Amino acid sequence: MQNVLLGFFLLTVGGFIILFLMTYRKNQKNMHKICTASIIGRIEDFEISHHQGEKLYTEICTYEVNKKVYTTKSSTSLKKKLHEIGDEILICYQPENPNNAFIAHDIKINSTTDIVLWSLLIICIIGSIIMF
Repeated sequence: MQNVLLGFFLLTVGGFIILFLMTYRKNQKNMHKICTASIIGRIEDFEISHHQGEKLYTEICTYEVNKKVYTTKSSTSLKKKLHEIGDEILICYQPENPNNAFIAHDIKINSTTDIVLWSLLIICIIGSIIMF
């Protein structure tokens, strides 16, 4: 009986991972489709948060389009700073709405997150099959 409950638990966790991945990737693909212009921005600051006793750094960047300054922040928070304040960084933005933007290196970081989540999903599926 415990194996069946554990199997259902793993399937539920797997279902949530699938839902998250589908929603997250859909949003990312939409951003990549509409953000067709790019410009060099500058790291202005870091948003610092804490998770399980560790500091996490989120880059806050500014960029200028048509003499107007915009701000965007990274979609990922990391334990180590990849850059320092003042570093130049590639920003992709929507030409019709420059406020709609993302930091280009987030694509690589998010790909790593995808690998981890897909691996977790596979583990959940295999575990639930074994439990049944």
